[in-house]
Amino acid sequence: MSFILTHAQWLLTTLWNTRDAQRTWPAEVLLNLGRRLICARYLAGRPVKAIRLAEDIAYNMRRAHGPRAPVTIETYELLAQLYTSTGLSYQQTAAKGDKAAGPVSQDYFKKAVGVHEDVLRLMVAAQGGDADGEDSDDELDTAAALLAREGVTPKSPLGGNSPALDTEQIDKSAIALKHLHLLRLAYQRLGAWPKPYAEYERLNAQLFRVFGGESSWKGVEGTEKWEVKAGAKVESKEGTFSGIRDWSFGSDKLILEAEKFQNKGQGASLSITQGGQQPSVVY
Repeated sequence: MSFILTHAQWLLTTLWNTRDAQRTWPAEVLLNLGRRLICARYLAGRPVKAIRLAEDIAYNMRRAHGPRAPVTIETYELLAQLYTSTGLSYQQTAAKGDKAAGPVSQDYFKKAVGVHEDVLRLMVAAQGGDADGEDSDDELDTAAALLAREGVTPKSPLGGNSPALDTEQIDKSAIALKHLHLLRLAYQRLGAWPKPYAEYERLNAQLFRVFGGESSWKGVEGTEKWEVKAGAKVESKEGTFSGIRDWSFGSDKLILEAEKFQNKGQGASLSITQGGQQPSVVY
C-alpha cells in the first residue's frame, strides 16, 4: 500500500505541476486532480504538505470564485477534515507521553473550529443576516465577479453554467445546519472556545434567526446547550478525513470531452476555457 500511495502521489504531483499546459482540461477535472493530490499526500503520511496544498487551493478558490462557490465550500470542508484528523493524530501521540504533541493537536482543533465558524458566518451573511461584516469585499473583486460585470459567465465544457462555480447551487440552510453540527464536534474535541464565547453566542443567535424557522432545524440545539466534559473524547468520526474511494478525475463523459478538445491541439493556459473564450476555473 505504501508503494502504491507513493507512486500515486508522484503521478498526481507530475500532473498537478503541468496543469498550466492543460487548458483543454475541464474545471471539474482540475479540481478533482487537486483534491486527489491532497488526499494522496495525507494518506502517504505527509499531512503538512496535504494541508498546505488544501489551504492554497481554498484561498485561490475564494479569491477567484467567491467564498460561497460550491467548490470553495467543498475545499474548506476537506481542509477542516484534514485539520481534525491531524489534530487527533497528535492527540494520540500526546497520550503516549509526547508532551509537545498536545499543544500541536490543540492548534489543529482550533483551526477546524475556525473553518466551520467561517462557513457559518458566510451562510448567515448570504441570507442578509449581520455576520459581523463577513460579507466583505473579498467577494466583490473576485475573478468571477469581475467577469460577471463584463457579461461573462463561467461555463462547463459540457454546456451550461459550471455547477462547481455557481453560488446559486448551494443550499445555504443545509450547509449551515451541517457546519453547526461540525462546529459542535470541533468545539468538543478542542475542549473550549478559542475566542470569547460571546462571539459564538452572537453567531448562534444569528443562525437561528435566519434559519431556525425551517423544518429541518426543528429540535436543533444551539451553543447554549453544548457541553464539554473534562477528559472526555468525541467518539464520532464525523468531520474527520475518511479517505477516498474514487480516484478518478471525473465522469467518463467529462474525460471523453476533455480528450476530444485535447485532440484538437488547443494551446496551453493557466485557466480552463470554453471555446477559447470563457474562463472556467483559475488556480
